[in-house]
Amino acid sequence: YEQGPAVFFPGAFPPALPGPGKGRILMDSRDQPLFQVAILSQPFTTLSYALPKELGEECFVPGTRVLAPMGRSIRSGVVLGECSAEDKARIPGAVRIKSLLWPLDPPGDKGALISPLLLETAKALAQRQALTVGKVLSAVLPSQLRNPEVRFGVYGQGTPQTLLPGDLVK
Repeated sequence: YEQGPAVFFPGAFPPALPGPGKGRILMDSRDQPLFQVAILSQPFTTLSYALPKELGEECFVPGTRVLAPMGRSIRSGVVLGECSAEDKARIPGAVRIKSLLWPLDPPGDKGALISPLLLETAKALAQRQALTVGKVLSAVLPSQLRNPEVRFGVYGQGTPQTLLPGDLVK
């Protein structure tokens, strides 16, 4: 896909993902890779998400901006890293874990918008000022990067289509 006002990916339509408020149920969430994501809008919290089956871990390196379902909406967030064993141990055995929807930055370490140094600085500042990492990153990033207007262009099956992030969860 390409970075910019529209995100393009050739081939098939985007994967069918669970509808709003209908996270995938993982029988034992401790066996799945879970990632912490700082949400860049109210309530500026950090939540744990599973990876979508359709995309690999290389698409969700720390510092990557992502689309994440939250309640009945879709929010932008930043991947902080994989959940630790301690965090996973605190999760009840059978809970509803939602999957991340889509990365907003190119895959790989070089594609992450936020460098490891900036991410560590934001974490330290958040701890020092008693804020969430999402609130600190929201203050640092320009509004176009916090709340991107993303459209997906789908090509390869007849007429090209444009999809909005909400269409990914229908």
